[in-house]
Amino acid sequence: MKQISHVFLFELKSILRKRSVIITTLLFAFILFAVTTIPTGMKLYKQFTGDEQPDGDDIISAELPLKDVGILMLTQDVSDEQFVSLGATIYNNQNELKKDIENGDIINGFVIDSPTSFENIVLDRSWDLYHDHIIISILKTNATNQKLIEYDLDVEKVYDAFNVEITTKETILGKNATSNIFISFFLMFAIYMLVIMYGSFVATSVAREKDNRTMEILITSTKPATLIIGKVFANAIGGLAQFGFIIATGIFGFLLNKVNYPTTIVEGLFHGLTFGNVFVFLLFTAVGYLLY
Repeated sequence: MKQISHVFLFELKSILRKRSVIITTLLFAFILFAVTTIPTGMKLYKQFTGDEQPDGDDIISAELPLKDVGILMLTQDVSDEQFVSLGATIYNNQNELKKDIENGDIINGFVIDSPTSFENIVLDRSWDLYHDHIIISILKTNATNQKLIEYDLDVEKVYDAFNVEITTKETILGKNATSNIFISFFLMFAIYMLVIMYGSFVATSVAREKDNRTMEILITSTKPATLIIGKVFANAIGGLAQFGFIIATGIFGFLLNKVNYPTTIVEGLFHGLTFGNVFVFLLFTAVGYLLY
């Protein structure tokens, strides 16, 4: 037993004093701590950039979504008042419309041929153009209302019939698997990292036996079983120490920034973290770690 403790202490001290182990542990701990501060960083960024309080241009853009749009109406069946109320500019001919688009005065132009068709004119097509969806929505609503009137139907009653809201209430008699998704992925990743760290310690320990004079003396002066037990437990404790420090740093970072996390993430983490789940996880991890 005394020989086992000597081998164990020597191996554990050698592991924890290695510069590569210290640097790797601090690096992973720093990365995890930085990840836990992302919500706080995003909140501070919004405060400094003023995203939480939109400026005048943002308010105008929200109230007048068609302020950079030109409309050329070629039909009398569609009123241009709806487009004007949303900020659109009405044009009398297509040449003026295209000229303003080319000069950059407007970014999008629409030539409305009929109540159900139009031509979309742009200078350079980009992924963030959305004005055509607004035009489609307006024309579709107008065409639908016109059809309902032709069929002698009350427009408001029809929309009320299609906009019925259904109230639901869910009662879970058993377990709710969706609430355990976040914590399950986190614990699974924790076990994976623990095994990886233990494997790296074992690999470096075997390689170090060839160039360490003290280890050569231990090999020749101790029994093989004693040497194996001491080295295995030393590597296991070393992996746990490294893993524990990294996880403790992550927990500290989470608790420090908890107020800035979305409630869905906090509830997802702690709702499934019951005493039974923690006990099963620790038992499974301990037995699996020792067997490995």
